Amino acid sequence: MILRYTPAGGDEQTYEIQRLSMAEQLDAFVLGGVDDPKAAAAAGDPRGLRALLFLAMRRVHPSLLWQDCRPADGEVSIVDAPFVGEAGPETVVLDEPGTVKPNRKRGTA
Repeated sequence: MILRYTPAGGDEQTYEIQRLSMAEQLDAFVLGGVDDPKAAAAAGDPRGLRALLFLAMRRVHPSLLWQDCRPADGEVSIVDAPFVGEAGPETVVLDEPGTVKPNRKRGTA
């Protein structure tokens, strides 16, 4: 799933989330009240989009707090793109929690 965040007055950020750990799913539920953040985000639920954005951004910025992640309506969207490189040049691939591999297409080292 590719998530695009375009904050007002800021640079567009794109994240590909392949898997969520159990701890991340628990955080989404406890902090955001979202049972399945990927399904909720895919359905366009604002709470699901916020939860998924928070989880993606926290992988890059571990000290990020829930209350600091408050995207406005329309700033977060799901992008349908078969390859990370097609989503944008600044895509961050999040294979596993704690690993970040920027600017990499699937299937490459």
